[in-house]
Amino acid sequence: MIKITVKAFSFLEKFITETTLTLPEGVSCEDVLRRLNIPKKDVFVCIVNGSNVPFNTKLKDNDSLSLLPHLEGG
Repeated sequence: MIKITVKAFSFLEKFITETTLTLPEGVSCEDVLRRLNIPKKDVFVCIVNGSNVPFNTKLKDNDSLSLLPHLEGG
């Protein structure tokens, strides 16, 4: 099992603001979205430990995952 911290920003905060999860090894960013019931279409980017990563990136113990939505405006 691994422990990760997940933070969501902007309108994704309606799902979570910040939480710590204990998950099985081999879990990906996309798996976390499913577990938290966050639609993938609403997430523009997954950031792990400060780096933009693909949704299929496997997470490691003590990772910090930030979820950013699509940005709007001009």
